[in-house]
Amino acid sequence: MGYTESSLVSLDSLSEFCASPEVVEELVDVFVEDGKYCLDKIEEGLAGKDCGQVCLYAHRIKGSARYIAADKLAQAALNLENASKQTPCTDLSGFFNELKKAFSNVVDYFDNSDWKSQIKN
Repeated sequence: MGYTESSLVSLDSLSEFCASPEVVEELVDVFVEDGKYCLDKIEEGLAGKDCGQVCLYAHRIKGSARYIAADKLAQAALNLENASKQTPCTDLSGFFNELKKAFSNVVDYFDNSDWKSQIKN
């Protein structure tokens, strides 16, 4: 229902939330920029064994992903967020790799598909 072929983003949900395709496009641009920043901060936190930083920025990505209706990405961020509260930072690389892959898939979708034509006015 309303999901792209790859089930990465619910365009119907995104359309309902935003007033116009232009607003969606701006939201996506901010999401991508902030997501890259958050991934860098998570990587920095992992390198410094700072699980609090990892948790904070995973939480931020989770919220942003939910905002753009990217449920799989939100779940990957939640997985890292939860793991960072229970697992030593040295054991989080699998969760981080899952998050990076999910983020990359969403960014690739927005960069390489015709999603703009599917946004309802």
